[in-house]
Amino acid sequence: MPGAFSPATPQSLRVPVSLDLEKGRESALYISSEIPLTKWLEFILGYRLNHFESLGPRRIYKYRDDIISEENLEGFKIQEGTIRTYIQPEPRLSMKLSLGNSAAIKAGYGRSSQFLNQIFNTDVPSPTSQWQMVNHVFRPGVSDNYSAGLFLGSVGQPFEFSVEAYQRKLNNIIDYRDYAELFVNPHIETELLQGQGESKGIEVSLKKHKGVINGFVSYTYSQTIYTIEGINNGRPYFANYDQPHNISVILNYQPIERHTFIANFTFRSGRPTTAPVSSYVNLDGVYVPIYSERNALRIPDTHRLDLSFNFGRTHNKAARLKSSWTFTIYNVYARRNPFSVFYTRSTRDVPTPQANRLAIVGTMFPALSFNLEFE
Repeated sequence: MPGAFSPATPQSLRVPVSLDLEKGRESALYISSEIPLTKWLEFILGYRLNHFESLGPRRIYKYRDDIISEENLEGFKIQEGTIRTYIQPEPRLSMKLSLGNSAAIKAGYGRSSQFLNQIFNTDVPSPTSQWQMVNHVFRPGVSDNYSAGLFLGSVGQPFEFSVEAYQRKLNNIIDYRDYAELFVNPHIETELLQGQGESKGIEVSLKKHKGVINGFVSYTYSQTIYTIEGINNGRPYFANYDQPHNISVILNYQPIERHTFIANFTFRSGRPTTAPVSSYVNLDGVYVPIYSERNALRIPDTHRLDLSFNFGRTHNKAARLKSSWTFTIYNVYARRNPFSVFYTRSTRDVPTPQANRLAIVGTMFPALSFNLEFE
């Protein structure tokens, strides 16, 4: 159900709009095989065959000279049955090379397809976002994924370490044109374009499973760039969800079995955004903002520290009823992490864009809970 729009009062000048239902049928066949060549070398081969049908009835819009734009829109017809069929092969291959009992090198390749996309042109998905199936205009998104990594540690050992790099080639990704009108648009293909992209990154993690102090630390560096003809003058730009730096730290301190202290810290780079960088007032006195290139700026980084204290009250391990108290402090240093950033016109004599930060929880938030466990 892509959406509908109706006037709130009889005096409204808005024309009611109800988009056609999106219908599709998806099926798949999958086969895999594990092939141990030696004691230390193992391969896994897989093949998935995806089948997708875009189904009617729905409106099929006609465009002059097959150029999809609102200016070339000539009309539509209602098409029943199957509108378009896609068959997407997805081969997979992975390899594991064991280096002794506690180390291994892993590498893999896999292709995946996507038949449903979420469309939005805000910093974050919102209730006005909609889902778009592939059809006679939009082709399935396809990504070729490559990865390789070194893994140290095994079951029973106190430490586990890994470093893994990946690269992903993206085809037929969907994004909106500049100044696109996406809200309840019956011919949304005039506002969307498809192109290519690339995602790559590296992740390092260290885990400690045992001891009075245990936990894990992980760091990820990643980058996702799109190149779509007709957007950003054909130049590459960062994807909406590109966040280069991602850090996660969890530390558990358990001096005795009944008491646990947990510290959880997260850091993420700010998401890219397209924002007004200057403005002017035309001869008619109209305020006109001037925007940056697509996703050329970023909202502020987000980071947060949470603390949790769990106090168990039951000493008897054989007790069938166990109780505990948990005291949690969310966002310990009251960081106003931005959920989104929006812009308004400043009230000064010279009109300039003014950034405003929206934080959902911008203060420290304590919580206390009582737990009962029945065994």
